[in-house]
Parts: sequence; structure tokens; C-alpha cells
Amino acid sequence: MSDSILRRKGQGRMLEVVLAVVFFTALIIFLIFFFSANQRQSYAKQFEQSKNLQASALAQVILNMPEIRCEVQNCIDIYKFLAFKEGVGSRKIFYSPAFGAYYTRKYAYNITLQVIYPEKGTYTIQSGQGNSSTLFEFPVNVYNATSERYSFAMLSVRVYQ
Repeated sequence: MSDSILRRKGQGRMLEVVLAVVFFTALIIFLIFFFSANQRQSYAKQFEQSKNLQASALAQVILNMPEIRCEVQNCIDIYKFLAFKEGVGSRKIFYSPAFGAYYTRKYAYNITLQVIYPEKGTYTIQSGQGNSSTLFEFPVNVYNATSERYSFAMLSVRVYQ
């Protein structure tokens, strides 16, 4: 009788150990999935911030290019922009004050200058497309040397990944 009682106690303790191991294993697997999902969200957020910084940097480079800007701050000369579009736009080359020379961007972009008031017009420089994109827009003045007038416009930079 004592032998069967000991056997049942031993089986009960063995069952407790097995259940404890299963419980802690399941807990560890759950924690691994939870933290890996959290890491994926963190990486996705960092990737999105990187795309936004690329679009913002490209917009700043475009706005500060001596080839297209006019004398006033945040101003683009429309005829210089059109000449830039015809001459350089298809080669992905931009001037960078940081490097002091021309350098090539390695991502696809779409630059749109949409003149809104008082004249209207849309001018686009495109160098390909991709799956996902980031759009960065900001207002600029556009100078027309022929009419010697300033117009209001939106400069849109879409960077494709």
C-alpha cells in the first residue's frame, strides 16, 4: 500500500514538473513573439523616419540649388527650373552644398512644381518609380523673369523606395 501511494505521489510530482516546464516554455515563446513584434514595429518606424529624412533632404537640396533659385529666399526661377528639367533632370544629379560638387542620388524621385496663384502650371521632373513613397511638400515663390512677377507655388518631392 505504501508502495502504490509513493508511486502516485511520484507520478503527481513528475506531472507537476512536466506542467511547469511546459508552462515556462510557453511563456518564453510568448515573450519572444511579443518582443520580436515590438522590434519589427520599431524598425518600421525607423525606416519611415529615414524615408522622411531623405525626402526632406532632397527638397532642401533642390531649393538651395544655385541653378534654379532666385535672389529671394524660398524662391525658384521658373525658367531656370525648366532649363534644369531639360538638361539635368533625367540624370539624377544634384548640387550639394555639403559636398561642394555634384553627386548622384541612388533612389527614384518625382519633383513637381505646381504654380497656384496668380498663374497656373505644373512642371514635373521624374526619375522612375517604386513600390512605396514618401511625399514632402512646402510652399515656394516662383519668379517669372519675363513678366517680372512672383507667383505662389507648391514644391512636392516624392521619394520612392
